[in-house]
Amino acid sequence: MSTITAGRDRSTPLPFTCPSWCAVDHATQDVPRFPGDRDVIHRSAHAWLNSAGSSDEPWELSAHLASPELGYAPAVLVVDVGAPLDPYAEFDVEQADQLIRDLKTFTARVQQMRDHLVAAKEQQS
Repeated sequence: MSTITAGRDRSTPLPFTCPSWCAVDHATQDVPRFPGDRDVIHRSAHAWLNSAGSSDEPWELSAHLASPELGYAPAVLVVDVGAPLDPYAEFDVEQADQLIRDLKTFTARVQQMRDHLVAAKEQQS
C-alpha cells in the first residue's frame, strides 16, 4: 500500500492509502476527493490486446483492476471489449480463473487454426 495526498482542493492535502497496483493520481482528478469518499476508485494500469494489422473494424480487449476507496466493495478485474463505455465485465477471483482457462483454450484453438493456415499455404505453393 502506498499513501499519496489529495484533498477537497489542492491547498488542503489529505492522505489516501492506495493499493500498490493503483495507477491513479487522485490529486489531479477533476473532482477533488477525500478519504472515505465512496466515489474514489483505485485502478491499475491497463493490459491491452488490439487488432494491430487488421484490415477489418478495429477491436481491442483491455483489463484492469478496480477497487473503491476503503473497501466499500471488493476489488474486481474489469475486462473491456471495444471502446470506452462499450460492453465490459467485472470478475471476482474464481471468475477470473475461469476466464484465464477459457482464454488458454481459445489461444490453443487459434494456434491450431494458424497451423492449418500454414499447411494450406504450403499446399497452394
